Amino acid sequence: MKTKFSILLLAGLLAATGIVRAQEDTNHLAQLKEIAGLAKNLKYQQGDIDLRGGLAKLTVPKEFNFLGPEDADTVLVKLWGNPPSNDKPLGLLIPAGMTPLSSNAWVVTIDYTEDGYVKDKDASKINYDDLLKKMQKGIEVLQAQRQLFPAETALAQIRFERLATLVALYKALGGGWNIAEPATDETAPQQVSSR
Repeated sequence: MKTKFSILLLAGLLAATGIVRAQEDTNHLAQLKEIAGLAKNLKYQQGDIDLRGGLAKLTVPKEFNFLGPEDADTVLVKLWGNPPSNDKPLGLLIPAGMTPLSSNAWVVTIDYTEDGYVKDKDASKINYDDLLKKMQKGIEVLQAQRQLFPAETALAQIRFERLATLVALYKALGGGWNIAEPATDETAPQQVSSR
């Protein structure tokens, strides 16, 4: 009776495992189809491309393909599993003949940050001689600060050595105590009682 029950239990477990495995395989197959669909819908471009509505012009040679911002985000996040970002790239370049699913695929992402950007009309208003003088003064301040640090370090070392010398002199004159010696009955403090 126990043998029949064990065989039935084992058969049930194998059947359940097969069902779970089949479901996992179905989910995996669906994921592969989704990934293939995403890769198939990418819009590769070559030649002259305007980035972000005229921000810059990029000429893509025949050895590369360009993918715009949405397709770049699809590659980086959905296909390659990078975390999503608030700042999407302007696009990316991938070698021609490769897809993001190629085993040796690599890309160059194209980003832009407006830090330090000066428009041409604003550039004509800048007094570059004055700007150069301000930058030179800033460099002088930085150099002075760099020289100050070693001087402060040397001063701290001198103060330490002075204090260490005072401690050594105090000990040489018989002052201080020796922590390494344990107290004995003779050297231990005595209690005085008041009678």
